[in-house]
Amino acid sequence: MGFWAWTMVLVEVGTLVGIAVDASILGVRRGVLGGGFFDQGVAGWVFACVIVWWFAFPAYLVMRPRYVERKRLVPLPSSGTVADELWRLAGLRNSGVLTQAEYDAQSSRLMDGRPF
Repeated sequence: MGFWAWTMVLVEVGTLVGIAVDASILGVRRGVLGGGFFDQGVAGWVFACVIVWWFAFPAYLVMRPRYVERKRLVPLPSSGTVADELWRLAGLRNSGVLTQAEYDAQSSRLMDGRPF
């Protein structure tokens, strides 16, 4: 293999490792964005980049801001009161981080006094 072939192999391997680390830090998993073709987990993104790097790597870069926004919204600290927790859950539902079904399950657990 020539210089350019080795360069492309190193670029692809570097981006694969970068995507795996970045997606793991962001808590990427299949289905967290509501489904769809580009709503993959860490392994899905890495596998897609192995198969069609020229397509999957830019697709991950396009989807990444959604994962960043989700990570920013989800780990809000609990204030302890039921009303504050319901308010937080409603905000997550309205922003699209939680589906209606997830919101209903979490709010019913909260109202029943069960832990998340």
